[in-house]
Amino acid sequence: MDVEALRAVVQRYLRSHLLDAACYWADKVCSLSADAPQDLVTLAHCYLLTSQPQRAVQLLRRSGRLRGDDECRYLAARGLYETRLYQEALAVLQPELETAPGGRAAPPLLDITDVAGRDEPAHILLLKGRVHEALENRPLAAECYRAALMADVLCHEALDALVGHQMLTLDEEQKLLEELPFEQQLPAADAAAVRQLYQLQLKKYTAPGEADDPEVPPPLTENNDVLVCRAEQLYYNCDYAQCFKLTSRVLERDPDHARCLPIHLVCLLERRRTNALFQLAHRLVDAYPERALAWFAVGCYYYSVGKMEPARRYLSKATTLDPVFGPAWLAYGHSFALENEHDQAISAYFRGSQLMRGCHLPLLYVGLEYGLTNNARLAQQFFSQALAIAPRDPFVMHELGTILFASRDYAGAERLLTAALEQVQHESHTVAADRWEPLLNNLGHTYRKLGRYSEALEAHERALVLEPQSASTYAAIGYTHALMDEPARAVDAFHKALSLKRDDAFSTQMLGSVLEQLLSSQAVLDSPTALLVPITERGSPTPVTPVVTPAAAAAGGSGVTGGGSGSAGLCTSLRLMDSSDDMSLELDDTK
Repeated sequence: MDVEALRAVVQRYLRSHLLDAACYWADKVCSLSADAPQDLVTLAHCYLLTSQPQRAVQLLRRSGRLRGDDECRYLAARGLYETRLYQEALAVLQPELETAPGGRAAPPLLDITDVAGRDEPAHILLLKGRVHEALENRPLAAECYRAALMADVLCHEALDALVGHQMLTLDEEQKLLEELPFEQQLPAADAAAVRQLYQLQLKKYTAPGEADDPEVPPPLTENNDVLVCRAEQLYYNCDYAQCFKLTSRVLERDPDHARCLPIHLVCLLERRRTNALFQLAHRLVDAYPERALAWFAVGCYYYSVGKMEPARRYLSKATTLDPVFGPAWLAYGHSFALENEHDQAISAYFRGSQLMRGCHLPLLYVGLEYGLTNNARLAQQFFSQALAIAPRDPFVMHELGTILFASRDYAGAERLLTAALEQVQHESHTVAADRWEPLLNNLGHTYRKLGRYSEALEAHERALVLEPQSASTYAAIGYTHALMDEPARAVDAFHKALSLKRDDAFSTQMLGSVLEQLLSSQAVLDSPTALLVPITERGSPTPVTPVVTPAAAAAGGSGVTGGGSGSAGLCTSLRLMDSSDDMSLELDDTK
């Protein structure tokens, strides 16, 4: 038989995706050529393409070429990686790696020069990164991905792993982009275009339309991947309406776009389109039952309709299928947080923070849970870290402002809450308006503590426009009128609060105090020497200290607390951003 002719047949069948036929004839070519290296590699490729990684590994091990042939070494490690034998795959890729007792690999020094110094091709470095990531050695995985990009700037899979899996902070991403040798590896025009494409993928926290916003070549402006990058940028800047429009356009062209689907899912969740979310989740499960994203979509649907038990079950399945899928861990934590299971929620959020170093959301959620458990010091630390990553996020500013209020730093709270309100009022922010009622109420409480009663009333009245049936807002308005020595208006506001919530202890107590004040004011007409004693912030007839506490979110109230009973409003922003290969999904809920 003509070996060269059969080799051509194998390649033809591979191009035609007749993989079984290609495997059959590749095996015959190996026998005819006495296991020539090129034929062994071709047969191993065929086994991997037909989902037979064990056969590929066995073939290459029998050949004895794992140490001397980089291609054989790569294919064998790839087969071991696909069978989840990660330690063996690492041993094939790095035979010089010493092993520690118990069979675990001793971690080498995390130096990119050492990783790239072996002068290995990008695909081997990329596979090393995948293996280290599977072994939960994410720092070394990030170094391998960096080295792969340094070896080949067009190895976008390495960049996608770094950015999509949130392995780097924003500063580290920018530093990496500056270090990549575009000009040394590409023509000048191509180098500029590739740099712009990569820059667009990195600038997710930058406000759209800034002067340094990268411009891609005109033919690529409508490319699906470019549109997804812009959608992710809009999402992180809370412009959910425009983000949803872009993701819808992309999915009209490519209904299964892997990087677009997570962002579209969380936009549906944010915009409360449960029917569309149900239909999309159903389609994904039918089409891709082996993918974590499909079960993540199902979990998001059950989360959106308030069924936490099935939501946890399906989100847990998503994390099992893909342990590094950060959004699933965040949503899993939300399902516990909404039922006040703080320890389990914190555990899930910490797992998410380990997987998403460059994302502020896990830090925000950990801070929320610590705030709900009255650990203000730790909550403030996590909120500050989240604010350093996402300085424009109004959710982070709001939560940090409430913690400062609880710590009696009213000036700092007023600064942050005002900044959050300015961000919300920006036309690009399209979060549902009623989500910001607690922000306005908390700002009103802060103004009252600072003695700025007119501004406090204005803030509470604006909150009342967003949520007209809020008893706590009427109670706050009544209390402010009482402090301004306007008892008649205070009585009217407290009556409205009690009509909406009959068992409001604070409103009941304050109504009695204000009525006594009204009666005493009538005594002034009869006795000029009678003095009217106004209610003051620190000296009311009974100690009443309105506070804004994180515990309000757990209690489900949003108002003022009096004498240790009741709860004040706190917007619990449970936003979810995807990060795996993509995402960058978000879940929001106001309790």
